[in-house]
Amino acid sequence: MLDDKTFTLAEAHKHFAIKTNGEAWHLLEKPDRDSSDNENLIHLAHTSYYHWLQVGTELHHQRAEWLLSHMYAELDMAELAFKHAKRCQELTEKFKELMQD
Repeated sequence: MLDDKTFTLAEAHKHFAIKTNGEAWHLLEKPDRDSSDNENLIHLAHTSYYHWLQVGTELHHQRAEWLLSHMYAELDMAELAFKHAKRCQELTEKFKELMQD
């Protein structure tokens, strides 16, 4: 039974990082997003980012920045998209050996 299972903090962070990342991508790919979906998308992407910062590698951090940049670009929020794209580029260059895929 799932209720009997205990999780470490790191396991919980990883679980929520993966789950919220997937939900954010689902909303990004939704063709008929409404304003409520867009608001949820922002919260999900930032939640995923936070959890990856707790337990992820530099690769996860770079991908989280990319998700934020992509999301803000899709929402026509250019200044925030550029801010996160720039940070994504910095991480990509700094940790290029991790960016094999």
